[in-house]
Amino acid sequence: QDSDKHGPPMHGGPKGPGGNHSKDNGQWATKICANDSIAQQFLTQTQALITQLQGNSSFGQVLACRQNEINFINDANSASLLSSNCTGFFDNLKAAKQVDEQAQEQQKDLAEDAKKAFWAIWKGLFSS
Repeated sequence: QDSDKHGPPMHGGPKGPGGNHSKDNGQWATKICANDSIAQQFLTQTQALITQLQGNSSFGQVLACRQNEINFINDANSASLLSSNCTGFFDNLKAAKQVDEQAQEQQKDLAEDAKKAFWAIWKGLFSS
């Protein structure tokens, strides 16, 4: 049984800089900031990935949910911040992600409100 040899399947992929920073206590940021070359590679490769994903309409909704994070990464001032204050770059990136996460939570709440409103119509039609 292959699953026994390799352990349980991992869902969602590894948690890295694109994941939740609060859970890794900034370890990725610390590792990236320890080397200027790696920090620049991180930014360059992340920007290239964003461009690639933007070219595929299948990722449109996913990217829309990360718009503040993407805007921050693609902002020319962010590259300067990464060079001059790497920790500050990651603090600002985390803040951008938090704004995106708050917006996602708000969308979930609105979706739940809409679901309840639709259900109320059905309930009203068939309860007497």
